[in-house]
Amino acid sequence: MNNYIDTDFELKYEENINIILSQPSGQYFIDNVKSKQFIDSQTSELRRSAAKALIENTIYITLEETMNIIEQLILQLYQEKNLNDEENFYFYSGNSKKSFYLVAVISLYFIKKYNFKHPIFIKELNNDIFDTNKHVIILDDVSYSGSQLSKLLYEIYYNRVIIDKKSIPKISLLLIAVNTYSLEKLSVVPINKYKIPGYNEYNKFINTPFSIYFLIEHKYLTLAESVGEEMYLLICLLFSFWTKPYISLYLDFKLADSPSTFLITILYGPVPPHQKLIDELKYLHKIDDVFFKEYGNAYKQVINDITDRPETTEITFYPFINNCNQKIETILLNKNIHKLNYLLFLAPENCIKTTNFNSTKCQVDENFYELIDELVNNEIENNFLNSKEQLNDLQTIIYKRCPDSWYKQLLKGGKRKKHKNTNKNKKHKNTNKKNNKNKKTIKKY
Repeated sequence: MNNYIDTDFELKYEENINIILSQPSGQYFIDNVKSKQFIDSQTSELRRSAAKALIENTIYITLEETMNIIEQLILQLYQEKNLNDEENFYFYSGNSKKSFYLVAVISLYFIKKYNFKHPIFIKELNNDIFDTNKHVIILDDVSYSGSQLSKLLYEIYYNRVIIDKKSIPKISLLLIAVNTYSLEKLSVVPINKYKIPGYNEYNKFINTPFSIYFLIEHKYLTLAESVGEEMYLLICLLFSFWTKPYISLYLDFKLADSPSTFLITILYGPVPPHQKLIDELKYLHKIDDVFFKEYGNAYKQVINDITDRPETTEITFYPFINNCNQKIETILLNKNIHKLNYLLFLAPENCIKTTNFNSTKCQVDENFYELIDELVNNEIENNFLNSKEQLNDLQTIIYKRCPDSWYKQLLKGGKRKKHKNTNKNKKHKNTNKKNNKNKKTIKKY
């Protein structure tokens, strides 16, 4: 038996699909009253406008919607590729700790519903699979920036087709949600790299030969396209300083990391202290004027912003996701979070340079995590923190998700072994609120 085949996938299907169908849908909508508190509590009109723009353009996809999308994608795929007539074909499931596995289980649910031919579920992607010249299906939940998926597909194409001169794999990529930026990135494949020692970047691309499926109503504008670039940069300066997510989006089963979405703001609804934030921004500006160059006029607006509310010395919070309040309020009982340097509060996970620091896990530019380290040292010297380890422990508490990725703990499946890569239209607003006020569970067919 080929070790890339997930022999347990269908054996564990009934248990896993029952777990999925028992999960509530639609309970994590944005609460109108609480989101208004978050907006109104910002300390100036400029900040309130940024908070309002972020709330109005945050997308929430329920579990029920996810299943409906997958159903439509499976129907379209089987019809266009005539998969019922194929001798066999493959469906990438990965391991049960990843959302690939969750959506693969849901896909099998609809394959069974329509009595379609079953694919062979696989734990990994490699040349042994591509050499069969059979269809390979990859279903992902959301392509936020396109970075991870494009890296995977670029490596498959470049290593197999350009380097090894082998056939183009028959890959079909299915996406629950995509935005204009990530789709553009996924719509090409590389055919050349820079010929510079130590510089491993692609520099020439062609249109992808892979099929990409998504529903047009779930192809979103980027946040910058929806609100305008200047407002987008204001939002990033205030609510996602270290990363600039292309979209603000979350699902019933997943709140993605900081480079992908506005994780911390969605979780906590923070109100940054007015003067303290300005002092912190100026401090960073003195270290390196990359921020001034990058944010331009938006940076100047925040620095020159005038408060019309009483100034505070601590961060205050107005979490606005329904059904998350109890969890977040429990976390916020730790008063050290309120006292924390606001920009450190926004810092992505794994970016504090403790003795176990691994730069590959810190998903920001190297220059940025050096600046984070400057802020950490300054905080230890002038505030309540005793060590970087103490701050790292505090950050671990802060990054407890809601909604959480329940599938990681509940679904049964094997772990994928590590392997070498394959070288072997209009502004979208949160329209779900009206339909999601009542807790739902999924209908079973």
